[in-house]
Amino acid sequence: MKASLQEERRKLPRTDGPPRLTIQLLHPDGPVPADSVNVSGGGLCFRLRRTLEIRSLVHLLLSNGTVSVRGPRSVECTGRVAWVVQRLDLRDSPPFLYDVGVEFVDPPPSLRQLVAQAGATLERLNAADAQRAQKTIAPWTLRGRCFVPTIEREAHPDEPWHLVVMVEGVPCFSGRYASQRAALTAWERFKRQQG
Repeated sequence: MKASLQEERRKLPRTDGPPRLTIQLLHPDGPVPADSVNVSGGGLCFRLRRTLEIRSLVHLLLSNGTVSVRGPRSVECTGRVAWVVQRLDLRDSPPFLYDVGVEFVDPPPSLRQLVAQAGATLERLNAADAQRAQKTIAPWTLRGRCFVPTIEREAHPDEPWHLVVMVEGVPCFSGRYASQRAALTAWERFKRQQG
């Protein structure tokens, strides 16, 4: 039996699916928002519109976006960039999207508590799948590629409507919006940009 090309080295379990964390890269020019992909007690993956240097240190502000008396609402931490992958995307010009894997460096105890809360929130949301509003929109085909969009209402404080466009089972576009109408407008804009 052949060993896999990329061996799993994670020591702590991660939340599958996007955790309910707000991530900001603390940069000298000001905070840079990032979209969370997954998180564990040892690190996280987030999506960013710029690349980062592998092995560089980054300063992050993680927030669970809710008021809680049981744990921290936000935590600043340091991480080391472990890997960077440019997203398979249909964009021909910048801004390109990058998935960035970061390993926490000396994480404070409050960080593990925040990550645990995010995982618990994700489990509650997954259990409530039937109650979430989801709108499936008719697929759209261009040059033999079938684009399949879905718009889903999630427990995100500022932008609860999440638009995801899939091509051949792979996400090629994702965005969060304040209203369902804004998400539908973004879908129409996406189609115009591709055509």
